[in-house]
Amino acid sequence: MSYDDYKNKQINLTNDWNKLALEQFSGFDIHPYESYLVTPFALIFITRPKLFIKTSPNDNNILENIAYKNMALHPYLSRFTDENVQNEKHKIAANLLSYYGRSSLSNMNFIPIFTNKTRSFNVDLNTTSTAEQGATKHGFRHIYPTHNVGSMSNGVLSFELNEMHDLEISTIVGIWFNTILGLVNGELRANPNMVKDNRVDYVSSLYYFKLDRDAKTIKYWSKYTGLFPTNNPSDAFSWQASSAGLTPMNISFAFDSREELTLSILDDFNNTSIGKTDIETSSVIDLNIFSLSMFSKENVLLKAGDLVNKVPLIYYTERDNKKSFIIKLGTDSVYKSAGEELFESVGHFGSRYKLYDHNEEE
Repeated sequence: MSYDDYKNKQINLTNDWNKLALEQFSGFDIHPYESYLVTPFALIFITRPKLFIKTSPNDNNILENIAYKNMALHPYLSRFTDENVQNEKHKIAANLLSYYGRSSLSNMNFIPIFTNKTRSFNVDLNTTSTAEQGATKHGFRHIYPTHNVGSMSNGVLSFELNEMHDLEISTIVGIWFNTILGLVNGELRANPNMVKDNRVDYVSSLYYFKLDRDAKTIKYWSKYTGLFPTNNPSDAFSWQASSAGLTPMNISFAFDSREELTLSILDDFNNTSIGKTDIETSSVIDLNIFSLSMFSKENVLLKAGDLVNKVPLIYYTERDNKKSFIIKLGTDSVYKSAGEELFESVGHFGSRYKLYDHNEEE
């Protein structure tokens, strides 16, 4: 029996076991290991804010000059103007956050280093509040569910990354954090265009995907909106004699709201990735008319056009009468490096080429 035949047999056996577990009593948990959810991989994507900063002046544009002065006259931000920046990576970091800047990937609406380097991410519970009503004279009450607003809004999330050699992560968070403080303290000018549109330029969104053992099938997803950093992780640079190792950084972000496991999240992600909508604009499609057909491989790749294999995309595939959402990262993308060594060294996860190329048949 070939390995592919054996694998297909195990998949069919697992599907049969799981179906029986839903419909019948087994008495003992004797299901095979493959029937359990094992999700060793996860990805986060943070969209680019639109900070009113610019690394170089433009005498022909008043607003661009104001954005440049926001940087040039600020004690911290002035380090990252074109004339003061210490290396090219810091300049890229500033441009990733700027209203005017673009990264070397002209279609990039995310901040790739957060996707590539995040080591852990915590998901909070989705809980409902309760209320007690209808008390009797003896004190008995009925308890009713009310809402889940408390667990789905106005929260703080955190995740851990290992700092890079040239302090790329500290630079991104530092520019973002200090720009927010400058606006709050009145040291920096706000972007008139964003103010006119009733938009906050320093907020972002975060998409989180928990992946199956193949590192591409999505098992859980959520979105956090109105995101901004609440700490500049300087504590990572503490020192102790006779200790050497990686420099872990814990970064905290506040958010306005979160949602999970809706089709609108996946549609927003694809739209953001290909630039069809503005970074913080939710899907314009009525939530009542979302359908799985919108996420067929054919429809998603048609929408992406020339950006296929250059940006992350989500679509569904069908195998063994089961439809699953998968995420492909794009062969020309910075994300190609994420997990590359793993997929080349651990053969049973499959071909890395198949994981990243949208044109490869599923």
